Amino acid sequence: MLDVALFMANATQLKAVLEQGPGFTYYITLITLISLSLALQLIIGVLLIIIGFANTCQGSKPQYSADLHPQFMF
Repeated sequence: MLDVALFMANATQLKAVLEQGPGFTYYITLITLISLSLALQLIIGVLLIIIGFANTCQGSKPQYSADLHPQFMF
C-alpha cells in the first residue's frame, strides 16, 4: 500500500509541475527527478511481481528466494 501511495504522490507532484509550465525555476530538474522516481517505482513493482510469481511456481526448490534476495539488496 505504501508503494501505491508513493506512486500516486509522485504522479500528483508531476501533474502540479506540468501545470505550472516551463516558466517555473526548477521545471526541467523536477520533471527529470519525478519521472526517474516513477520509472524506478515501476521497475521495482515489476521485479516484485516476478519474484512473487517465481516463489509460488518453484514447488520443490524453497531455497530459490533465499538465493535471489541478496542479489537485489546490493
